Amino acid sequence: RSFVEMSLRDPEVARLRLAFEELATARMGTLIAASTPVPDPLALAYVLYTAAMQCAHGVASELVPPALSRERVRAALTAFIERALG
Repeated sequence: RSFVEMSLRDPEVARLRLAFEELATARMGTLIAASTPVPDPLALAYVLYTAAMQCAHGVASELVPPALSRERVRAALTAFIERALG
């Protein structure tokens, strides 16, 4: 969370964050391409990475809407990823 906040204020931290995210999605894309027949593994990796990070941030920051529990959000994210890679 602090890393994300710092990246919004400091251009050098923003560059580091972008480099990390590019590396993470590239590696995920390679893994997806090797294991799942999808039209654009890198785009799918980006979508999955971004969704997972946003959900993780919400759960860690307790920003999950009151009508949902952390467990329900985790279960839904797991199902989303499994379907995407299914």
